[in-house]
Amino acid sequence: MSEFREDLLVTAISIIQVIKIILVASLLITAFAFSIFFFSLLWGGPRPNPSDRLSEAEDEDAILIYFPTIFEIGDLPDIDPSEYEKEIFRIFDYGAINEIKTKLWKFESFDEYTGDEWKSSLLAGKSLYSFYPMQEYIDNYFPDPELLKIQFPISPAVGNNLMILPSLFPIPFIIEDSIDAPNLDQASTVLYKDDFNAVSVDLHFSDSQPVNLSYQLFGLDLPTDAEINNSALSALYTPLEIRNQYLQLPPSIDSYKLINTFFTNHFNILYGIINISDNAFEVANIIRNYLTSPPFSFPASIPDYNPAPQGRDIVDWFCEQEKGIWSDFASAFCAFTRAFGVASRYVKGFSGFLADEINDTVEGKNALLIKNKNIYNWAEIYVPTDVSGDGEWVQIDIFKGVPYNIFESDYNITVSTDQFAYNRPDVATITATLISNNSSVDNKTIYFTDYLSGQPISSAITDSNGNASILVSINDTQVVGPHIIEAKYDISTFNYTIFNVLGPIEVDLISVNPSEISISDPPPHTSDVQGYVYDPVNGKRIENAEVNFVLLQKGTSSIVPNAFNPETKNTNVNGDFDEILSLNPSVSSGLYEIRVDFNGTWWILTPYFNFPVFIPTITDSSNRLEFNVTEDLPLLFNFWIDGTTFDDYYQPVINRNENVNLSVYLEWGDPLDNEAIDFYDLSQDIFLGTVQTNNGRASLIYNTDASTVAGPHLIYAKWGSNYNYSYFTLNDNITLDVQVGPNPNQINRGGETFTLQGTISDASNGAPIKFTEIYIALFDDTMTDVSYYLSSNWFQLDDTGTFDLTLSVDSGTPAINFTINVGFYGVFIYSFPNNQFNEFNFYFDIFTYSNFTSNDNGNFELKVIDPNNVAIQFWVDGNPALSFYDDSNLPERYNQGDNITFSVYVTVSGSFVSDETVTLTDVYINSQIGSHLFELADNGRWDFVINSSSWHAGLHKIRVQWSTFPAYNTTFVIINKTISISAFSNIPKIQRNVDTFNVYGSVQDGTTNLNGLDIKILLFDSSMNDVSYHLNLAGSQIINVFDGSYQFDVNSISINCPQGQYYFRIDFNGTISQPGIYVTNYMINTSSILVPANITAGTYIVGNYDTIFKGGFYQGDELYAYGYLYWDNGSLITGSRNITITIEDGFGGIIKTEIGSTDGSGWFNITVFIDTIWPDGTEIWANFYPEDSFTPPAHYYIEFTEIELFRP
Repeated sequence: MSEFREDLLVTAISIIQVIKIILVASLLITAFAFSIFFFSLLWGGPRPNPSDRLSEAEDEDAILIYFPTIFEIGDLPDIDPSEYEKEIFRIFDYGAINEIKTKLWKFESFDEYTGDEWKSSLLAGKSLYSFYPMQEYIDNYFPDPELLKIQFPISPAVGNNLMILPSLFPIPFIIEDSIDAPNLDQASTVLYKDDFNAVSVDLHFSDSQPVNLSYQLFGLDLPTDAEINNSALSALYTPLEIRNQYLQLPPSIDSYKLINTFFTNHFNILYGIINISDNAFEVANIIRNYLTSPPFSFPASIPDYNPAPQGRDIVDWFCEQEKGIWSDFASAFCAFTRAFGVASRYVKGFSGFLADEINDTVEGKNALLIKNKNIYNWAEIYVPTDVSGDGEWVQIDIFKGVPYNIFESDYNITVSTDQFAYNRPDVATITATLISNNSSVDNKTIYFTDYLSGQPISSAITDSNGNASILVSINDTQVVGPHIIEAKYDISTFNYTIFNVLGPIEVDLISVNPSEISISDPPPHTSDVQGYVYDPVNGKRIENAEVNFVLLQKGTSSIVPNAFNPETKNTNVNGDFDEILSLNPSVSSGLYEIRVDFNGTWWILTPYFNFPVFIPTITDSSNRLEFNVTEDLPLLFNFWIDGTTFDDYYQPVINRNENVNLSVYLEWGDPLDNEAIDFYDLSQDIFLGTVQTNNGRASLIYNTDASTVAGPHLIYAKWGSNYNYSYFTLNDNITLDVQVGPNPNQINRGGETFTLQGTISDASNGAPIKFTEIYIALFDDTMTDVSYYLSSNWFQLDDTGTFDLTLSVDSGTPAINFTINVGFYGVFIYSFPNNQFNEFNFYFDIFTYSNFTSNDNGNFELKVIDPNNVAIQFWVDGNPALSFYDDSNLPERYNQGDNITFSVYVTVSGSFVSDETVTLTDVYINSQIGSHLFELADNGRWDFVINSSSWHAGLHKIRVQWSTFPAYNTTFVIINKTISISAFSNIPKIQRNVDTFNVYGSVQDGTTNLNGLDIKILLFDSSMNDVSYHLNLAGSQIINVFDGSYQFDVNSISINCPQGQYYFRIDFNGTISQPGIYVTNYMINTSSILVPANITAGTYIVGNYDTIFKGGFYQGDELYAYGYLYWDNGSLITGSRNITITIEDGFGGIIKTEIGSTDGSGWFNITVFIDTIWPDGTEIWANFYPEDSFTPPAHYYIEFTEIELFRP
C-alpha cells in the first residue's frame, strides 16, 4: 500500500519479485554471525541521477539500499509463512525488556492518500541533518534515556550507498561517529532528515564485501495522553500550511465523502459522537477508540483477510468489511481525522511488541530481534497548543501499544520429550503435534528452536496425524541444566517443552570486597560478592542459576541464618554473579566465612513467563572466603552538675553568686587520661574553660556573679566531636516591661491590627532573658478576662529577650475599651533551634519560683470600634441627602462653574469622631474631589466648598466615606449643560422585513463619557414625519446610557414601510435615571444629527414554463415562460415591468435571452423561440432587474430577484 520516496528507493516491485530476492539473499547471508536479512536491490539499466534534494551531497551516485519487507497491504494471503521469521535488524543495550518492546521503529511517513496507497507529495523535502554529539548526550541525558545499538547486515556497493535508518519518534538522535562497519569511510558519512522526521544516511564503502553495520541512537520519552490533552487546543488553530498538506483526501474531503458511502456512514456516526468543543487530540482519540471497538475487528487468520479489490478505495472497503490489518486501521484513522479537520500522516515501520529476545553470543548480550512479522503501521497527528498555531506532532498508535496478531490461525500445537532428564551422552526425541478442527494437519513444516539461545535446531514434516519428531543428540557440548525447546508452525502457533541435561556443576567464589565490616560505622553495612557458575565438562558458563549466599562461623559448618539481604541471586548471561550484600543488623561481631551454594534451581525468564526449574541432583558449594565483622567499643561520657545527672534538667537550682560544680567521667574501654574537656554556657554564649582528665575524671567550678543571667543555663561538655549537656537554673528576679502599645489604641474589630513592643530581662543586670514564652491577656471594663477575643495569646520569644507583636480582635468583640496585660509565668522553651544539639526538645515550666513571674499592662486602653455603627450625615447646600430623588424630590442642579457646599457629620456609636480622614468621591469618574483629617475641635463636622468649573455635564453621584470603614452616604448633583450625541448605523442600505441592524453612538460632554441619561431612537421619512412605528426593536425605544456609549438593536423594518429615503435621530429629553434617581425634563434637551438610511423593498417571481412538444427542448419549438411579479409583502407589482428570460447551458453560459413585460397587473407570458439545439443540462431563469423598469431614484430602493423555472 505505502510507497517509498523516489529519492531513497528504486521502482516498486511485485511481491513475487521480493520473495525471489529473499530466497537468493538468504543463501548469500548464511555465513553471517546471525541469521538476519537485509537486501541490496541492484536493478538492471543505468542508475538514476541523484535527487535534486541531495544537491549538497557528493557528485557520485549512491546505490540505493532498501530494507525489504515481505508484504504490503493485500499481500498477506500470498506469503510463505516462513518469510514471517526473516529478521530485519536487532537492538542491543536496552534496559527493561517490557519497555523496549513498546517502541515503534519509524522508517517512513506519507502525506498523500490516493485511494489505493499512501505516497509522499511534492511538498515533502529532505535536508542535511546533524549527528548528535556523544558528550551532549552524556551531559544532557545519560543514563535516561538509554543509548541503544542497532545492528544489521548489508551488502554494499563500492562507492556511495543511500539507505533509510530505523529511528524513534519524535526526533531522530543518531550519535555522532557511531555508524560503524568494515570498509566504511566514516568521514564521508552524510545524514539526512526529511520533513516527516524520517532519517537516511549516505555511506561510502571501499569494498563490496558483505558486512555488519551498526549505529547508536536514543529517543525521548513520549508525553502521555493526559499530558497531550492538557495542552491541546482545537484543530481550527492548525496553521494554513499544515492544513493544506495534511488535510487531503482524493479529490477533496467533501467529494471523498460523497463518493465513498461506507466511509460516510461511519463518518456520520462519529459526527454524532464528536463535539464541536473537542480539541484536536480529543477528536483523534474518539476516532481511535471507535476504530478499535466493535464492529471493527482483525481477521482471525491470514486466510480470513480479504484485501480491497483492485480499483476500490481501501479505506471505504475497510469501512464496508469492518475488518482489516494494521495498515487498514492506520489508513482509516488518517482519513477520518482529516475529514474532521485534524492534520495527520501515515507511518510505516516496525513494532517491538511481538519481537523475540535472544542472547547474541557474538556480542555477549541480549538482543531484541525485529523481523518481518513485526511490520506495523500507525499515524502522527498535529496538535495545536497555542492560538498562534504553534503545536506539536504526536505519535498515535491506533492499538495503544498492543497490536493485534494477524498471524493467528485455527491451529494449536503441543510438544513433548520422551524423557524429563538426560545424561550425556544420550539422544532426546522431541515430538510436536499440530491440531486443527477445520484445517489439514498433514505435510506441515514444524520448526524447532532452542528458545533461550535463539538457535534453530531442526525442522520436521507432520504426518497425517499432525505429528512431527526430531532427534537431538545430548552430548558434552550441551550445557548442564534445563533447555527450553520451541516448536512453531506459524507466528501464532507455537508451544514449548523442557528437557534437562544432567551432570556436574561448579560454583567459584572469586572475591568478597570488603572482607571486613565494622558494624559501628553508620549503616548500610555492605560487601560485594563476585563469582560464577559453570559446567566443568565443557567449561561453559551457566546463566539463570539461582545461588544462595551463606555466612558461616569461621572454620565450622555452623550457618548464620538470614545473614544477608538479598539471600539469593540469579547468574547473568555470562554465568556471573556480582551482588552487593547488606549485612543483617542481627549479625554480631566475629570471624566468619562466606560460601555460595547452588541448590539445583534455575529461573527461566522470558518476555511472556518466568518460572523456576528444580533439578535436585545438580548441586554444588563454592570455596570459602574470609569475612570479619568488627565492632568499636562504646564511649562512656557522663556529665554532672552539682552531682545531678545530665538527664535531670530541672536540677540543680542555685542563687546568684553561688558556685556550680561541673564534672565529667570519660571511658572508652578504659578511663581516658590527659584528655582536654571544654565547658560552655550556651545560654550566655561564654566559654567556661578547659580541664584535663585524670583517671577519666575532670571537673570545673562555675562561679556565678552579678553578670550571670537568671533562668535556665544550657551547659555542655565537649571532647573532640563528642559531647554531653544538661541545665542548671539561676533563681533570681526577671522583669517584663511593655514599652510601646497598644498602637494604635483604637481599632476596628474583625480586621484592623495593633502592636505591642517590650522586653523581658534580668532585674539585676538588665541582660535579656532567652527563649521565654509570654501570655497576652485582654480584660474588659469590669476586669473580666476576655482573652479569647484576641487573635493569639501565647508567644515564644527568641534569644534577644524582646517582643514586637501584631494582634487583632475578632468580629464579635464588644465595642468598648479594654486593658491589655502581658505576662511571663516561668516558661522557657529550649527546643531546636534553641537547643542546637536537637537531641531532646525541652520545655521548662518553672512557674513555682516567684522570681520567674512578671507582668505589665499596656500603656493605653485599647478602644474597639464597631465599623457597622459608623453614622455619616450628608448635606448639599444645606439640603440633606435623600435615599431617592424624583420629580417631587429633585436633586440639586447647578450651572458649570458654581460653588457647591457639601457638609458631613460623622459619629461612631453615637460619639463624634476626632481623627481619621473623611473623603468625597465623584463615583462615576472615580475621582476624589475632597478630603479632611478630623481633629477634636471639628466635633465630627466639616464643610467642603467645591467649585464645579471642571465638572462635566449631567449626573454626578457623590459618595462620602470616613477612614476605611465600610459605612458611607451618597447624593446626586446635576450640572445643567448642553451635551453632544453622536449616531451611526452599521449598514446604510436596509431591506425591509429582512435586515437586522443597529444604531449606535456616544453621549458625551467634550471627551467625557456620561452616565444615567435616557435617550430615544426615532425614524423619520423624507418629509420628516415620525414613522418610528416601523421599527421592530429588539428592546425598548428608550435606553439608559452607561459609560457614554449606547446601541439600539433593530430586528427589522416593518414590511409595510414604503421603500425610500429615511433618517434616524437620537433624542435626549432631559430624563435622568439611575438607582436612587428618576427625574424628567431636568436638563437641556439635545438631539443627534440625522443618520440617513435607504430602506428597500424585496421582490419575487412565481412562474413556470411550457412547450408545444413535451418531453424536451426541440429545435423549431417555442417555449412559454409565464408567471406573476410580486412585492415582498405579497402584493402584485403593477404597471408594465420588464422580465428577462435567460436560457443557460448548465455551466453558466448563456444560450439565449428574451425580454418581455408584465401586463399592468403583474402577469407576464414571454415566448422564446428554440432556434438551435439546446444541450442536456439546459436551465431556464426568469429575472427582474429594477433599473429596467423604474427610473432613478426609485429603482435604488427595489431589490433584484430571479427564479429558476427549469433545471434537469
